Amino acid sequence: MSASEQHAHYSAQVVRRFANQQNIKHLWQIDVERLQEYLQNVALAQKLSPSTQRRHRTALSRFCRFLMTKQQLEINPAAACEVQRVTRRPPRFLTEYQVSNLLTNKKTRRHN
Repeated sequence: MSASEQHAHYSAQVVRRFANQQNIKHLWQIDVERLQEYLQNVALAQKLSPSTQRRHRTALSRFCRFLMTKQQLEINPAAACEVQRVTRRPPRFLTEYQVSNLLTNKKTRRHN
């Protein structure tokens, strides 16, 4: 399965899970409140990481944009939904001592 096929499969699973949890029977039932409730459930009850929460929101937003192109929705309700921002750890660097130690060990290993 290619990366784009995996992404499409994941997105379809998210949309199905949203529809099932929110008891969506018709596309016109998709609104900001239901989307926000689902995303809060993902964050709190399912305890998914912030990056996974953003993936869920992105999948739902793309689905809503698709529905807009098909004139099934007038606006993208997912655009108004907030999810926790992903905080990235700053990169870790080697200290001067660690670099020196690595280079020294590499030199001595070559001569053995």
